[in-house]
Amino acid sequence: DMEDDPQVHFTESADHIVPVVNATVKQSLPSDFVESLLKEFERVLVQNPPNPRLGVTTISPSIIPKYVPSFRIFHYLRSQPAQGERWWHLPVGTLLDYDVYWANIHKLNTKAQIDVRSFFTRLYRFSDEYKIDDLSINSYLKWAERLLSSKALRKRFRSLTYLGTQ
Repeated sequence: DMEDDPQVHFTESADHIVPVVNATVKQSLPSDFVESLLKEFERVLVQNPPNPRLGVTTISPSIIPKYVPSFRIFHYLRSQPAQGERWWHLPVGTLLDYDVYWANIHKLNTKAQIDVRSFFTRLYRFSDEYKIDDLSINSYLKWAERLLSSKALRKRFRSLTYLGTQ
């Protein structure tokens, strides 16, 4: 319950209530979240061939101010490109990419006035950050293999998963 959470308190003004995160309290997802995700990637990758019913599922970041408020905008293939064009080999409806937007709570809490249009800013685009063409099953599995074999990539993934709160 947010009202009983020592990490968040609420300030009231004449026209709204604003949640304020206690920046001195370490905020995080469960400590084993990324490790359990990496183990799941390992489990899936050892299947040869991969399960044909495999799909990409993402867990959106929290919009609750207990963590760093953020959200994703997903990009899907909406119509079939002509043969030879980018993504022509993928079926309509394939997840292509997503952008992650976040709000810097500390910065927002120190400003007297907030421009609503700049409340959330784009943190990264998945394809740019991880050098991946799309989020089709094959591309995602190749990315998971890279993630498991690169300590630097895992470190970056962990940082972005927790949005710098760990």
